[in-house]
Amino acid sequence: MEVLVKFFSYYRLIAGREQITLSLPENATVASMINELEQKIGDLSSKMAQTAFMVNQKQASPETPLKDKDEIYLLYLIGGG
Repeated sequence: MEVLVKFFSYYRLIAGREQITLSLPENATVASMINELEQKIGDLSSKMAQTAFMVNQKQASPETPLKDKDEIYLLYLIGGG
């Protein structure tokens, strides 16, 4: 199956692009998509605690299953005060 990953803020900078299409196995989850993505753009594990995932514009977790043609957003959360 193929999914479209869209990058925002910090992730757009490290990916060097706005989006990427990934080919994944049928039983893929957000977590397995991240593993595949790291092979394409580098280590993301240090930023995962500050990351929000959305699948088809709905909040998701690393355990969320993916389907063919899903759109995944990676959003880097910034805090401060």
